[in-house]
Amino acid sequence: MIRAPRAVALCATSLALTLAGCTLRPPPSPPSPRDQSAAAPTTQGGAAVVYQHPFPPDRLIVHPLTRIVADPQTGDRRIEAHFELLDRYGHTVKSLGTAVLELRVSDQGIAGAAGGPRQLARWTKPMRTPDDNAAPFDRVTRTYRLTLADLPPNLPPIENLSLIVRFTDERGSLLTAERRFAR
Repeated sequence: MIRAPRAVALCATSLALTLAGCTLRPPPSPPSPRDQSAAAPTTQGGAAVVYQHPFPPDRLIVHPLTRIVADPQTGDRRIEAHFELLDRYGHTVKSLGTAVLELRVSDQGIAGAAGGPRQLARWTKPMRTPDDNAAPFDRVTRTYRLTLADLPPNLPPIENLSLIVRFTDERGSLLTAERRFAR
């Protein structure tokens, strides 16, 4: 019959294509952020391949959830700071880096005071490893949430206070944002 040679030819072709497909190598995947050697360049065919974050942070926002609260038991005040990193498309992203937060007071409007804004307190939060970065990230609000204690005892009126957040990412780019507190 004529059909048998066609079936054999079809099976042989299928087998050859399957075996040929197995010898192809998929392109290398980018290094995992959890891999400690992720920053180190890898090689592919002798050429260096460096992974770059496709959506690096482009903008920083101090979120409106940021507020000054008092501990119900001790009465000590602290800041619940929320900040968000956004890529160039306006989407929330996470990034390794260091956050520096400053509480400032504007002496304008305070009777008897003169001068411009001055720093009352400063906090530094290293977030250079994936674990250190993931810990303050709030999945519900999609913001980094930091509780800042050790505020000066005699704070001026809240409407004269602002929080400045500076974030330096792993590329060395500095992003800055400020939010004034309101009653």
